[in-house]
Amino acid sequence: MIFYFMVHQNKIYLLLLLFYYYYYYYYYYYYYFFFYNFLFIKKIKIYIYVYIY
Repeated sequence: MIFYFMVHQNKIYLLLLLFYYYYYYYYYYYYYFFFYNFLFIKKIKIYIYVYIY
């Protein structure tokens, strides 16, 4: 019973760890993508200003 509980706790811990890594990578890629788009938008704005002038 105690052994089963320990195994069960470890499974829950591993699951939480998995979710932690999943969210960590998800937010990492999300912010990376956002930053990349921001730079891309800046580049487009620079091209628009160059085109206007």
